[in-house]
Amino acid sequence: HGICGKEKGVVRAGGRLTARFLSNARIFAGGDVVVENEIDTSHVQCGGELRVDRGTILGGHVNATSGIHCHTAGAASGVVMDFAEDGNHFGNFIKAVRSRKVSDLNGPITEGHYSSALCHTPNISYRIGKQAAPGVILEQIKGHRDAAETFGRFKEHLAANDVNIDETKAVLGPWLKMDPKTERFEGNDAANALLKDNSRAPFVVPEIS
Repeated sequence: HGICGKEKGVVRAGGRLTARFLSNARIFAGGDVVVENEIDTSHVQCGGELRVDRGTILGGHVNATSGIHCHTAGAASGVVMDFAEDGNHFGNFIKAVRSRKVSDLNGPITEGHYSSALCHTPNISYRIGKQAAPGVILEQIKGHRDAAETFGRFKEHLAANDVNIDETKAVLGPWLKMDPKTERFEGNDAANALLKDNSRAPFVVPEIS
């Protein structure tokens, strides 16, 4: 069944709520809200995911902790819509950009910076590395227990998927050490050159000294 609130009706659910459609309704759910067809000029707030399987969100205010998923959103008539995804980091970032308040962020931006660096650093090492035989790789990493253990699991995984590492050689990248003050790699110009991509005009990020 659908829910037609006529701008006055309020529905509260402690958990998941499902409906064929929502029209001029106020919905508060502790879990997911799943609508089959459309949401029209309604206020929806849920503690889970908001999903409109086949239809459209035509207007109103929708707020979902775990994200909003719909086929289409918006109306040609220009009905005002307000989306919010409090638990979604992408939505939270957009919210902070709009408010210009650092306090609106789910966490310090530096935490995101450091987390990203953990992904970028091995990728940079890989990009400037060279293919090497398994024995050469083991010789280079024999002093690093964790690296040797990881390489062992890496070989087992490839073998289980019929990949011969002696024929399809792995890439061995250099060991990179970063200066935490300058955030540049020590003694490796090739790696430092990959710390930042060249901006494409007019989307240029200005340098701040």
